[in-house]
Amino acid sequence: MAQRIEEFTSKPFNYYVTKFRRRLFRRVVEYEVLAKNLERDMDKVTEGTLSILAISQEDLGRVQIKDHVEKACMTGLKAEFELFFTIYCTFVVDHILSIIESTGEIPRQHKGLLKQVKINHTKFFEAFMKSGLRDARGHFIEQAIPKHGLGLLVDLLTNCGWVDVIESLENGSESSLDRGFGTLIKNPWKQVKVAFQVRHAIEHTFSKVGSGFVYHATPIINETTWSRYWAPVSQQLPVAQGLGFSERPKIGDRMLLDNIDIRGTAAAMSWSVHMLNDHWDTQVLS
Repeated sequence: MAQRIEEFTSKPFNYYVTKFRRRLFRRVVEYEVLAKNLERDMDKVTEGTLSILAISQEDLGRVQIKDHVEKACMTGLKAEFELFFTIYCTFVVDHILSIIESTGEIPRQHKGLLKQVKINHTKFFEAFMKSGLRDARGHFIEQAIPKHGLGLLVDLLTNCGWVDVIESLENGSESSLDRGFGTLIKNPWKQVKVAFQVRHAIEHTFSKVGSGFVYHATPIINETTWSRYWAPVSQQLPVAQGLGFSERPKIGDRMLLDNIDIRGTAAAMSWSVHMLNDHWDTQVLS
């Protein structure tokens, strides 16, 4: 990890912004091409392919291929954004450490990096000793930054005093998107947060609403594209009406998503990265 940290910070932050946008574009294009050609190409699936997957022709008719393509794309979008946000947090912590090194003291607003971030001291010292007492900085960053989880990464930024960028994300509005989503997305950052909860449900609760989704997503879901599924019946999409959805997600509901959710999430992620880049340019590089 220490080597990866050095590789990350050896390039300008904007390099990763450009790289993320290209990868985001690639994910969406892959989805659009798959979705467009899905029905046409399904009859080309050979018996040999089905045997590899242990799927019979009869079972194939019950497999919701379109649903799986959409879920695969959402999972990919989440992975791309989480990697980018982890790199961003690496830059932030590295920047704070540079301030401490140059001034010889810890600025008050950044003291939470030591006091509130829960660093595993045993792992830190073990890694430091095994390295021959080299690269304490890299080992510190490795232990300070969560390995995954958008919420944990946001907590890190908040704990170490990097709060203004989080506030700018939280205060974003649908007018910031300008991607034709109208009132479907009232807050891009909340769209991203719900998308992370959707991905969690896809991978960990068999695409069903669980207690975590109810707790984290329900309070903000009406500000996202998923408001089309959980809403007054007269405002719900037919697929949600057919499944008997209520106005609020309940445990056991099937996780729904379509082209609008995917494109809206990609647009919200792109907007978020733009905000992070602007903040970095004005607050760090200026």
